[in-house]
Amino acid sequence: MVVHHVWIMPVLSVTCALIAMFSGYSIGVAKERFPPFFPFISDGGGYSPEANIFGQFLNMAGFLYVITVYVVHIQIVAFYGHVLKWNRSRWYYSSLLLMYIGFLSALGMTMVANFRYTEILPAHMIGAMMTFIAMVIYGWGHAIFGYVVIPRMIALGVIHFRFVLIILTTCCLILHQVAASSLAFVPDGAGAGENPGIEGMRSEESPFHKTYSTATSCEWGMILVMQVFILTFIAELRLLRACSPFGVEARQAGGRT
Repeated sequence: MVVHHVWIMPVLSVTCALIAMFSGYSIGVAKERFPPFFPFISDGGGYSPEANIFGQFLNMAGFLYVITVYVVHIQIVAFYGHVLKWNRSRWYYSSLLLMYIGFLSALGMTMVANFRYTEILPAHMIGAMMTFIAMVIYGWGHAIFGYVVIPRMIALGVIHFRFVLIILTTCCLILHQVAASSLAFVPDGAGAGENPGIEGMRSEESPFHKTYSTATSCEWGMILVMQVFILTFIAELRLLRACSPFGVEARQAGGRT
């Protein structure tokens, strides 16, 4: 069996991720669990029924992301190893390492999906950080790989676009972490020694509101921009054909008999 549309994998992964995010957000807002202005993405996966939809589609997104990361690596191996006949060297091991980093990001996604922050917060937070950090490292790796390894599989314009996207993603990640783990956006002398919690930070009168809104908006920006980055892999995968070696072998055997 030959699969002619391997490029659909990143599209399906991104589609499932967006459904998870926006379904959880929409239902949560409709049930007045949080205000409509940029809650944390995980807020949409805290309570049923939105948490069930959020978790289901995020698990699917993680699975499809694993396939995407794998076939991107296979495409690199096919181009440089089989077409150009390069020996396995730094290009191969760099791609292999990036694939494993991508797998780690997908594992983090499934942890976010399966460990609700309302039930097992430490596991949820570990999964979120795995997703964020591994995804950014994966993006930087492919952006640099595209510039360094010549000849290139894709147009230089796509690589430039990826570079811009990963810079934006990194900036969002840094701002998110600064806002989430410090008082950098709290006015001087305000809120000293307070621990208002998420509900308190959501109030526009709270001195922590700017911190909260910065962290949440950067989280949304980071994930949405990274989804665009994942879609850029269509450029490589649109020419890839996946073939089952067992299917080919069976047809050959059938022909001989």
